[in-house]
Amino acid sequence: MAGIKGRKWSKEALKNHKGMSGKKHSDKTKEKIGKANSIALKGRVMPEETKEKLRQSNLKSGRKPPIQKGKDCHNWKGDKVGYSALHDIQHFMIGLIGN
Repeated sequence: MAGIKGRKWSKEALKNHKGMSGKKHSDKTKEKIGKANSIALKGRVMPEETKEKLRQSNLKSGRKPPIQKGKDCHNWKGDKVGYSALHDIQHFMIGLIGN
């Protein structure tokens, strides 16, 4: 069985392995994690200029955004809708009517 960092671990050692549980990352490690996350652009908002370029590109190529509502949605279940989904939409509609 291949182990962590190339070591072979027994089944017992793997069972008892706790990873980072109870430990804290050093400040240097926190900086590395933060840098890696910033590279991945997590949580970033796309600039309006970029959005416009994508919109123009889609218009030129004839691509249309997918329809996500009603019977045209790929997840549409019709009369086979579940209890929770049925009540979620009722609460949503009551919220729209009430406001």
